[in-house]
Amino acid sequence: MAEASIPVDLLNPGQVFACLGFMEAAEILCGPCEGRFTYDGSESQTLFVVRVDGADDPVLQALRFLAAAEVKEVAPIGWSVPLARRKNETDDKYAKRLAEHRAWLEGLERSPAFPSSGPESPATLIAALRAGGKEIILDYWTDDSSRPDVKFWAGAAGYPGAGLTRDALSLVRTISDNALAAAAQDPFNFSAPQSSSFRFDWRRDYIPLDAGF
Repeated sequence: MAEASIPVDLLNPGQVFACLGFMEAAEILCGPCEGRFTYDGSESQTLFVVRVDGADDPVLQALRFLAAAEVKEVAPIGWSVPLARRKNETDDKYAKRLAEHRAWLEGLERSPAFPSSGPESPATLIAALRAGGKEIILDYWTDDSSRPDVKFWAGAAGYPGAGLTRDALSLVRTISDNALAAAAQDPFNFSAPQSSSFRFDWRRDYIPLDAGF
């Protein structure tokens, strides 16, 4: 049995979601697990503890997986999305974009287990992370109803969520295993320059989920 504990700020929604993500990843990578926040009263700076049946550090295993993972966009079977013609776009440029779009659609991985009937935009296609024979799916909760959406997984300004994921993982692909082991002790304080993100963490540029709003 192995256990790992990492510092977490309970008033930072991105860190709380990430703790749940570490637990789900540990379940896939290391076997049955359990997690808990070790806080008393109203304290917000505390520890998240995750324990697994296996012998490997679950947080370090998750980081190693992410550093090696390939990202694949996945769409429902039969899903397609039309390509709108841009204002003042020439016939040649539109034809080129259309050919690239059709080639991209043909190259998409398809799954009958998509969480809904299909997104309205490629930005919300789910992503499969794969490495070492293991797979972690990044998707979203949905009941395919008309109820208002809460956006936890998607792209931004037309840039797909899978693209944001690739950008984020590229930040850890080149660091050494020793550096990964050090990051596993306090992963939420690992930093690297980035041009895009999911904006769950208020330290980047603004507060997307204001806990006191």
